[in-house]
Formats: sequence, C-alpha cells, structure tokens
Amino acid sequence: MSTRRRVVAGTIVAASMMVAWYLRETDDPQDSAARPSATAPLSFPPDGRPAVPDLTGRLLDDSAFRLADWRGSIVVVNFWASWCPPCNDEAADLQAVAVATGTLGVRVLGVNVNDDRDAARRFVATYGVTYPNVFDPSGEIPLAFPAISPRTLPNTVIVDRTGKVAMVARRKIGRDELESAVRTLAAEQAEAGGSPATAEPAEAGETPATAERATAGASPAAAERAEAGETPATAERATAGASPAAAERAEAGGSPAATEPAAAGTSQAATEPAAAGASKARTR
Repeated sequence: MSTRRRVVAGTIVAASMMVAWYLRETDDPQDSAARPSATAPLSFPPDGRPAVPDLTGRLLDDSAFRLADWRGSIVVVNFWASWCPPCNDEAADLQAVAVATGTLGVRVLGVNVNDDRDAARRFVATYGVTYPNVFDPSGEIPLAFPAISPRTLPNTVIVDRTGKVAMVARRKIGRDELESAVRTLAAEQAEAGGSPATAEPAEAGETPATAERATAGASPAAAERAEAGETPATAERATAGASPAAAERAEAGGSPAATEPAAAGTSQAATEPAAAGASKARTR
C-alpha cells in the first residue's frame, strides 16, 4: 500500500472514531443538539433545586462581577456568542424581558462564551442590550452549571431568590415563554415569603407590628405610640389633644374632668371662690 493510501485510510479511521466518540458523548438527555426531544425547558420543584455555582468574572467593560451579590433577586443567566444565530434571534427578547420584569426584582445576566471581546461588544450595541455581560472566552463558566449543554448555544438558566436553579432552557427561548416562567417564579416566591405590601413598610423603616396596625386602619402615629407601649385608647386621647398624663389616668379609670384639674393641684370649685374673695377684699 502506498504512503498516500495509508494516509487516506488513517484519516478515515480517525474521522470514524471521532464521529463515534461524539455520538457516544452526546447521547445524553441533557444535550439538546443530539436529542431534539429534550429541548423542552427543564424545571425543578422548589424542594429539589440544585444550587447555582459561584459565578465570578469580568464584564465586557472589564469590571468585576459576582453573582452572589444578586442574591435575593430572580436572575436570568443567558449563555451566548456573537457567532451563534439563535443567540442573535433571542437577544431582543431577553432585553425586553429585562425591562418588563425589572419591577418584580428580576435581573438578567449574559455570559459571552468562546468569543472575541470586540465582536461581543458589537453584538450588545446592535441589539441595545443594557444588562451586564460576563466575558468568558475560554467557555469555562457553563461547565459548572447543572443541567445545561455546554457544547451548544444558547442556554438560559433561571435562578430563584435563594440562589437555586429553577429552570433551564437548552435552546433559544422567546419573550413570551421566558417572561411567563419568570413571572410564575416571582409569584411562587412572593406567596412563600410574604406579600410586597408587607415587605415595603419594613423597608421604609417601620416595624412589622407598626405596618400591620397601619394596614388595619390605624394611623401611623397611633401605631407608633402603640409600638412605644401606649394602649390604643391612650394614643387616641393624646391625638385628640389631651395630655399623655391625662390620657393615662383616664385609662386607669378616672374621668378627664376629675384628673386634669387634680394634676394642676386644685379643683375648679376651690379656685373660683378664692378668686372672688380676693377681689372683694381689695374693693373694700
């Protein structure tokens, strides 16, 4: 056999081995490229969600980023590259979801993998992307994420407020599908952790008890006095113009008419004759 034939035969064998290896390695239900039936998003129940990896890196503007700093927010992590056609298709939808769900405490993070920084910046400018993007030219970050397909793009991961992976989409995802998933997760966690109406007064500096009384119809001032140890009746009398001391005596069982003059040291009946007597003595 000539040298050329041996080279051709060797090349064919090597190519066959590579194809066989690829088919074996991609015969995985988590690989959307090899298993089209596995392209439906993978959702995890609240009690079975894996923890998100400690994602750190440099953004496209070269500033530092740490995903743990976003704990408490719902985070959409999208893995993309400028040379990936489906990534280009979904970019505008991701930006729209970021804008539409920001008031729900949702944040979007892009992770640009196996790409050139300048090409990635042009991509961001072209689609008007305003959310931050981590630059990962070696493609190492997706390898640490559970349930995604690191050999295919795009991938989108939704992380709940506790830092657990709630959903994974191993393909292009549209605005309606992504926004629906994010809103469903936000509603689920709002029910589990308290309503926004209860949380907002606490953020403004009020105690939970004060916020509850205010919600129940009491004025904030009355609620604050109640928090300081006064009873509602005392607070109401104080608000109506009575002195706190008089209100407290009234609470102890005395009437305002009896207690307020006593606090002054004499009764109204005693003071009036004295005043009249003094005047008569002078005129005489």
